[in-house]
Amino acid sequence: MDAIQLTKRLRKDLSDVRTLAELSRKRESRKLGQAQIVQEVLSQVVFAHEAWLRMAFENIVASVHSLLILNNLL
Repeated sequence: MDAIQLTKRLRKDLSDVRTLAELSRKRESRKLGQAQIVQEVLSQVVFAHEAWLRMAFENIVASVHSLLILNNLL
């Protein structure tokens, strides 16, 4: 191969790399957007009820603990 062909091939390879980098950037940008939507939904749906869920969980744990103590006494 002569220098002109090598230069053309290098130019094509660099163009392909640029295209891949742009596609990767777009994909990562889309993934970030999706992650932000998931975080927003979780914040509004789950974390908005965190105090209530924590209290319910603590009540369940206390009930189970009480039942275990009563079963060990009998």
